[in-house]
Amino acid sequence: MLVSVCIPYHLRPSQLLLTLQGLGNQRLGAHRLEVVIGTHATDENLRYLKHIGRLHPIRVVVANSSSPSTSALRNAALAAAKGDILVLLDCDVVLNPDVVAGHADLHERARPSRPNRVILGRVSAYDKLSSSISDDDKSLVPDRRLSLQLDDSPISWCLCWTGHLSVSRQVVDQHEILFDESFVGWGMEDQEWGYRLYERGFRFMFEPQLFGWHLPHPRDVALNLAQEQANLKRFLRKHPSFEVELVAAFGDTAAFKSYPYMVDVVGKLYFGRFNVVPMRKEILRCSGSMLFLGAPSEAPSCATWVLCPSANFSRDDGESCDDKRTIPLLGLATYFEDCEHDLALLSPRFLTLPGEIRKMVLAESSRVSRRVVQIPSADQVSL
Repeated sequence: MLVSVCIPYHLRPSQLLLTLQGLGNQRLGAHRLEVVIGTHATDENLRYLKHIGRLHPIRVVVANSSSPSTSALRNAALAAAKGDILVLLDCDVVLNPDVVAGHADLHERARPSRPNRVILGRVSAYDKLSSSISDDDKSLVPDRRLSLQLDDSPISWCLCWTGHLSVSRQVVDQHEILFDESFVGWGMEDQEWGYRLYERGFRFMFEPQLFGWHLPHPRDVALNLAQEQANLKRFLRKHPSFEVELVAAFGDTAAFKSYPYMVDVVGKLYFGRFNVVPMRKEILRCSGSMLFLGAPSEAPSCATWVLCPSANFSRDDGESCDDKRTIPLLGLATYFEDCEHDLALLSPRFLTLPGEIRKMVLAESSRVSRRVVQIPSADQVSL
């Protein structure tokens, strides 16, 4: 079984050199390992990569990309890879000597019954907000139990960080899943890829014994965060769902940990029926678009868009509220631009939200709308 380690590279020569040294020290035999480096084709890059490729006992392949974006570099490496197992690795992650063999062993054991398996390795890293060393996974679950939890979670894809993971080449080829090259700059192209893997039936398993070190390097934190926010909006527009909204609102690890709680919050929000006080015509009148947050059956007919976490929401009396205007979001985060709507109407249901969640919905409504109106309720929830 051949293992291809696919690395995107762009102008980090010292980190890449250490990463390749770590791969050269793997206990997996050199005849079973190739390294495929996706790079933006400049003469300087190609000369450097060919030079360092000759310094290592492992086979190093250079794959040219027409774009320097991380998605394009990853796609170029994946297209050139020949291995049965694909290990996706950043160019600044140094793996312990037994890690590549560990990935291969896990896929070999999973192949008969569970081939659609993504193995997430562990990385200790300089985090994105500072230069302090932090263990990326210790805030989640510090032992193997996380493997079982990931299997059952519809939001497990949010931990699909391609700095260190592996997947079977055969099943990726069958599903023709590549990285979306419309994601530019820093962040989210890996989790969006993971989202599509999950939608195709792939499941994620975290293996903390497969350990690597993320090497420090200079970074523009402000630029990274700005690019991440733009890519989050692109992600949410492409895949409007409650799970993606939580990642956009809370961040990946916080969204993963808070998911059961937020599912319970939404379940309570849409339990029962509200009798909505009719709104005065002068309030509803607006020259542009109107955003309504609440059950589609409660929305005024003039609403342009309705936000409801389930696009096929049904009331307790069985009346279908499926509506083509409905976007399956709660309102914590949206892909709308600032002041895109004239008016945002909030169902009285939102008065029942926990305080911090209600504040986030109000803040997002205020960002995307010129006016925000909370609709009063004629009575309480009918239980």
